[in-house]
Amino acid sequence: MTTVKCSSIKLFTCFAIPMFLCATLLTVIGCENAQNTVSPNELRPAMNAPADETTPFEDDGTYLFGLTANEILDTIAFYNEGQVDSAYALDAMRAPFDVTKFGSLGDEIEEKDAYRVLESAWQMALNRMPLDTILAETRAQRDAASDAWFNATYANGIPDNDPYWGNIVPNASVGSPSEMPMVIINPGTNKTTVKNADEDRKIKQRAGVSTFLFVTTASGEITYHKKVLGIWVRAKADTLELDVTSTAINGLGIVSVQTANDTDSNESKLRLELAWSAVLYSGVTSDSCGSATDSANPGTLAACEQYP
Repeated sequence: MTTVKCSSIKLFTCFAIPMFLCATLLTVIGCENAQNTVSPNELRPAMNAPADETTPFEDDGTYLFGLTANEILDTIAFYNEGQVDSAYALDAMRAPFDVTKFGSLGDEIEEKDAYRVLESAWQMALNRMPLDTILAETRAQRDAASDAWFNATYANGIPDNDPYWGNIVPNASVGSPSEMPMVIINPGTNKTTVKNADEDRKIKQRAGVSTFLFVTTASGEITYHKKVLGIWVRAKADTLELDVTSTAINGLGIVSVQTANDTDSNESKLRLELAWSAVLYSGVTSDSCGSATDSANPGTLAACEQYP
């Protein structure tokens, strides 16, 4: 069972009211992990049809999906207690599509699939669907796209020196010293892997922060791999455990913290997401730590990763 906890820190600083004198007040308060539960309004007509496979990121209008500036800002305000970073939102939604403006949304999926996930999220948001519904639907779409990307890219296994693994950095502080683990880190894509000296199993630990602009998610993911007949493949571990901690700040200087943890058995991948609304996307972080056990191999593999 996934456990989610949340707390807040009220931090009022001068950047919020630059024309007046201010002092810093720090108070810790509790909060609940609440979700928007608005009912869907009358359905809005469908957005412009997505572009063809050869040019999936071009749009006829100034903004993606044929939206207007007012539609974009009104939708963000609806889900964010009226708080809108107008300049960033309009820049990110300006056509053509630039996946880098949406955080880790495009990690390990095709760019055209990231575009379609974003389009689906905005279609539901324009209809004022509950955030829980939007996040569940888009996560399912993204998970399917990620699996398709992996299966197509590594149909014949993952090479030893593939960019998928990142760069090798020794780290004796992780795992059992007798196993001589290595931590593999690729800062550009926030991937971490711990590798045993016998080189027959690996985990990849990832953290990310992606945004639809009206809602932002901090995520963590652990994936288990084994070498079978000399080829690296994803494999099911006896247990996978994952902990994710995320912090966020809103325009009023209020800092909040959410945590989640989960354990799964007989799976090759475990992923957790924490949703944020009414916060500044640029102020959201994710800290993810995971571990894996396999009865066929002694010891526990473990790693942590932060984003950004």
